[in-house]
Amino acid sequence: MTGWEKEAWINTILFHARLLKNKIVIEDDNLEEGLTTNLIQAGIPPEDIITGLSLE
Repeated sequence: MTGWEKEAWINTILFHARLLKNKIVIEDDNLEEGLTTNLIQAGIPPEDIITGLSLE
């Protein structure tokens, strides 16, 4: 969410991802359809995508 809430400016990132050893590490994903879904549809193999859930 980005915008004004009462008198406070709210700024939320859409996603936070980084590259690590030829993998895409998704730190935060606030996209409605999900960054992982978008990456797979773009041709990125699922085994090259690491989510926060994968690290637990």
